[in-house]
Amino acid sequence: NKKKEARERLSKVHLPRWFQFLENLLIENNESEWFVGKSMTIADLAVWRLLGWLSSGMIDDVPKNILDPYSNLINLKKRISQNSKIKEWMLTKYGKEF
Repeated sequence: NKKKEARERLSKVHLPRWFQFLENLLIENNESEWFVGKSMTIADLAVWRLLGWLSSGMIDDVPKNILDPYSNLINLKKRISQNSKIKEWMLTKYGKEF
């Protein structure tokens, strides 16, 4: 029960606060679709993998739709997932696309 309560609190309190922070960074960088500069960087890739994991449904008591209120984060995740080099790497590393 403690683990479930902690994950529910994480999903309802802590993650939304951090997602909003990241969402705001993307909004503030209005010259680009990325966190830093005008092209994809390691910062974008790190957030992409974290978002993928947190919204995968693999973590009990963390809803798959946790990113729904954050359109810029969703778009970042999609943009990176659709990148041909990322697709190739995912296929090589995991045998499937994400």
